[in-house]
Amino acid sequence: MKKWTSVVLSVLFLSLSILPVLG
Repeated sequence: MKKWTSVVLSVLFLSLSILPVLG
């Protein structure tokens, strides 16, 4: 299950990195 946690954190981090660019 830890693998899924890493995936979720990676997606959230990428989202936070991309949103400011789109906004």
